[in-house]
Amino acid sequence: MDCRYYDTKELYLEVYNDYDAQLKQIRRFYKNGNLMDIHYVKLNGEDSSSCIGAKREYYADGFPKGCEPLSDSGYSILPKLEDAKKGYAEKFSFGIDTSITMNGSRYLFFRIYLEGVSPIHYDIAIIDTLGSLISPWKAPKKDSVYDIYNEDNILLYKTTIDERLYPYMLLCDSRFLHKGDDGCWYLKLAIYFPSLVSDTTMPNPHQKSIHGVRIKDMDGKYLNLP
Repeated sequence: MDCRYYDTKELYLEVYNDYDAQLKQIRRFYKNGNLMDIHYVKLNGEDSSSCIGAKREYYADGFPKGCEPLSDSGYSILPKLEDAKKGYAEKFSFGIDTSITMNGSRYLFFRIYLEGVSPIHYDIAIIDTLGSLISPWKAPKKDSVYDIYNEDNILLYKTTIDERLYPYMLLCDSRFLHKGDDGCWYLKLAIYFPSLVSDTTMPNPHQKSIHGVRIKDMDGKYLNLP
């Protein structure tokens, strides 16, 4: 097993050769020990071999970041048909106690993950009170630069890691809060697939709305969001 380490000796990368499956498994880790990503490579003696199987990525707190089904040549193979856009499992996480103020406006953080669907195939949108799809704001990167060493404590290279936990932001504004029939307020998000010409209209069978997120107001009190 070939390993690489941070300057303070935490494991950064390990390469494991599975000779039975003829695969090379490459894992990278955050400095806190959590898995950053995993790649599968053909074991044919060349480091430039094509990736196969799934490349999985995670945030530093363990929440899944991306899952990319790949062909032998390294190209994404899902979803190719409309049916592949149905029935996927999705995870959503909202930074309830985390916000940022920029130019006098407050933004709330969120993230989303679709199992088995490459991030290059779908987009995320905020649904405003008029039913329009609004692209979310991108959270500022949190880049950290680390020195990486081999097992003999020889410096090999520097690496930059984006340690954001939430890549998207929502403007905390009344035009994004929907009042339901139950009198409660909802935040609505849509997952849609721009490869389908009709997918930017509402409603659409290839869209999925997420609602029921509880957030705090400017005074730190919870809004009545279920």
